[in-house]
Amino acid sequence: MTIFLFFILLSLIIFYFVGNFQNFLDLTQKLILNLLAIVSVIEFVFSVLLLALNIATFVITKRRVSRFIYYIFVHIFTMGISFATFTISRAVLLLSNGL
Repeated sequence: MTIFLFFILLSLIIFYFVGNFQNFLDLTQKLILNLLAIVSVIEFVFSVLLLALNIATFVITKRRVSRFIYYIFVHIFTMGISFATFTISRAVLLLSNGL
């Protein structure tokens, strides 16, 4: 789920930058930024939940340490990217509406 949401997030980022060069309407750009913020929050929540699930599974089973470390790294990475994307998209929306 987190990988799927991560790729949606990347596609929305690419879509936003392409929209800047293709002269999309301001309303469309704001819609893309709002979608970026929503998907970022959803991905962050799923990453936190799956990180907790992986840690709980590791504590209970204590097998295949490398597999759990890989999944923990992936979830922490996606959490960081989603938090950064949320912060940047909200900052751009705030600045575009005016202070």
